[in-house]
Amino acid sequence: MEQGKRRKTKNYYDYSLLFLIIFLVCFGLVMIYSTSSYNAAKYYNDSTKFLRRQMLFAIAGIPIMIIVSKIDYRIYIKKLPIIRIRPITLLFFLCIILQSVVLIFGEATGGSQRWISLGGLGKFQPSELTKICVVLFTAYIVQLAPRRLDNFLGFVRVVALVGPLLALVVVENFSTA
Repeated sequence: MEQGKRRKTKNYYDYSLLFLIIFLVCFGLVMIYSTSSYNAAKYYNDSTKFLRRQMLFAIAGIPIMIIVSKIDYRIYIKKLPIIRIRPITLLFFLCIILQSVVLIFGEATGGSQRWISLGGLGKFQPSELTKICVVLFTAYIVQLAPRRLDNFLGFVRVVALVGPLLALVVVENFSTA
């Protein structure tokens, strides 16, 4: 490639992807309103009850997504200086601990035990964090030795490493898996 035609990747941001995500969020909000307005009006006398709640999450989530997307992904695989552990490994074990806590102390809602109560702050569903962790940890394992995936045994190794975490999610909440 010529020097003048190289694409700058340092400060590149994919605005078309951002637009697509915002469009999908808005579409999802319309779907939430269309499916929940009747019940919200019937039981709460407010047809926008569920829509407003989801809008708050969307309004908070999009700026967080933009901030997180600006973080260089390589920091997840660099060892932390004091404890000498990679953040991705720390996240993996944190998710295993959180999923185990849900199995023991989790709050049952809707017939399934999948939430951790945070007192007055609300509830936390560790399986949401676990989904992100599974994607990041799998990518980390694959980048360590990409040639291992050339055969079935390599694939089995990757699944064996991520399997315990997935098993904890499936035990508590099959719909998340």
